[in-house]
Amino acid sequence: MAEEIFSVHRTQIFAAMQHVSRAVSGRDTIPILSHVLLTAEGEKLRIRGTNLDLQIEAECEALHVASETAIAIPAARLGDILRQLPESADVHFEKGRLNHQVAIRAGRSVFNISYLPATDMPDMAPRQGFQWTEVNGAAVAEAITKSSYAVSKLKDRPSLEGLCMRSGDGDSGIEICCLDGLALARIRLPDAGSPVFPARSDSYPHIILPMNTVVAVQKLFDDAKRPAEMATTESMASFRFDGVEIRSKLLDYIYPLYEKAIPPRTETTLVVSREVLLGAVKRVCAVGINMTGQKHRDGIRMKVQGGQIRVDLLNEEGGYAEDYVPAAITAPEGFTIACDAALFERTMSAIKATDVELVVTDAERAFRVEPVGRTNETHILMPLKPRFAAVD
Repeated sequence: MAEEIFSVHRTQIFAAMQHVSRAVSGRDTIPILSHVLLTAEGEKLRIRGTNLDLQIEAECEALHVASETAIAIPAARLGDILRQLPESADVHFEKGRLNHQVAIRAGRSVFNISYLPATDMPDMAPRQGFQWTEVNGAAVAEAITKSSYAVSKLKDRPSLEGLCMRSGDGDSGIEICCLDGLALARIRLPDAGSPVFPARSDSYPHIILPMNTVVAVQKLFDDAKRPAEMATTESMASFRFDGVEIRSKLLDYIYPLYEKAIPPRTETTLVVSREVLLGAVKRVCAVGINMTGQKHRDGIRMKVQGGQIRVDLLNEEGGYAEDYVPAAITAPEGFTIACDAALFERTMSAIKATDVELVVTDAERAFRVEPVGRTNETHILMPLKPRFAAVD
């Protein structure tokens, strides 16, 4: 039997790899960036991956460390091996058949794979200068889930390609915002902690997280039962929880002063069951043609008619669908609003509440969509002029 370097339980290393692999680039021309660094030290195994913009390091319990060492192993290959092993397996890392190889043994299975020197692996994370603050990780993850649908998918406004995070009112709590010019989602978390955000010229202190970082943070913090931690500098943000640390470069832009796009509340409202309205929207969107393109997208219309909301859509080929939804209405008969159909569907899907309230002014202005009873969550949709020449 080959000389053992260290051993670890499969469930421990597999869970760590699931986090770390989100920072590994599978198509990078720099070979080391497709690897993960395994460092066995004391009774711990640390795994680290990076694409130079995002770095994730996870720590897990080792079963035995015979030799404190560090090697860089291809991430995809290690992941494939771990997926094929039984969940109850003990995984032993041993000297390989060749000098540049490591052997991975579990039960009767042995895999010899090449590795690279640990010194080749870059470390983008400074170890000093962070001011850590406790945050409610589960609340942050939920806010990300509710708001990230509104992040811009276009490349013409780079500042909108990420998620904005800033302090809440009075520098207390956290406020998260995403917008793309047609939709805006703002979630306030007054009791989630009060991290310090870097000052920005002509704007409030804030950071803009790239979306691959946002996904990694959401996965890490999801269903967190204990407080997590975060810290920021002028150019970097860091998040840690349960032995995993995420460090990310920030998008180097200034986020727009989005409060200007949020219309004031009015007395003209439509209160409706979220599930019933979403069902109607999905049904009429079945005739939509241009639901995901960048231009000439189909619009959905909502019209007050006979004490109900008529939801309809007319596509460019003349295809038409309508549905009716009961609602508590303070708007006058015939009142009409319209917006991008696909965005409205995503907005309604992101909201997790029994009833929603549409707060409107007129057909020419943006309107608010808010879950009833939740004042810290606001969604804004810009008006759209859909094609209704063929129908009333």
